[in-house]
Amino acid sequence: MKKHTTLAAVLILVLNGALLFAQEDETALLATQDEPAPLDAALAETLSDLDAEVIASQAALPEAPPPQTDSSAPPPVNTPPNPPTAEIASPPQADSSAPPPVNAVPNPPVADAASGDALVYFNRGNWYRTRGNYDAAIADYTQVLRIRPDNAKAYYNRGFSYHNRGALDRAIADYTAALNINQNYADALHGRGNAYRTMGDYDRAIADYTAALNINPYDALAKVSLDLAQRERGYGAFLVQKNYWGNQGYFNPY
Repeated sequence: MKKHTTLAAVLILVLNGALLFAQEDETALLATQDEPAPLDAALAETLSDLDAEVIASQAALPEAPPPQTDSSAPPPVNTPPNPPTAEIASPPQADSSAPPPVNAVPNPPVADAASGDALVYFNRGNWYRTRGNYDAAIADYTQVLRIRPDNAKAYYNRGFSYHNRGALDRAIADYTAALNINQNYADALHGRGNAYRTMGDYDRAIADYTAALNINPYDALAKVSLDLAQRERGYGAFLVQKNYWGNQGYFNPY
């Protein structure tokens, strides 16, 4: 037993010595790798001389002058030229002395006689009629009827204009022409009844008012006209109108 223990101790000592020797070799190897190998003295002196010559030659070179800009040289081809300056035109000044446009308010719309536009004549006739210019209105309605002889409304409006001009026979003729085109034209019956009543023909006036109310029973003006015609036929137009309109507080339109 003692013999085996001694052998084990010897082996341990041998192994420790081997490990220690290996560590010393590794340390020496690392030390040699960290230290640079010394240069040959002649080679080092040659390199030093070359560096000194390069530095001296660079110092001897003159400095290059900065580039000069040639002002007479043309610009590059691809350089865009300066765009032309646009002149701002001043807005036209309105001529205060010039007459207003033909179709400007309060002037009536313009009729184009060359195109024969009946609607334009009709609208201008209405414009004249509502402003009391019955002669001009009659002229335009006549142009409408020359183009459109089947226009009942133009006959009615021209009859109304004749009525207000005092041309009662022509007014009755136009109202009748409108009724020939449209027999249910209640306004034309009422207008013709007014013309008959103004002439003192109360029977025909009453007949027209009655016919107008048969077409439109809710026409308040036709009812008033019928009542006046019946009263005037019995008592005289002056007394009836004076008493009737005064009692009702209305303004007599006729």
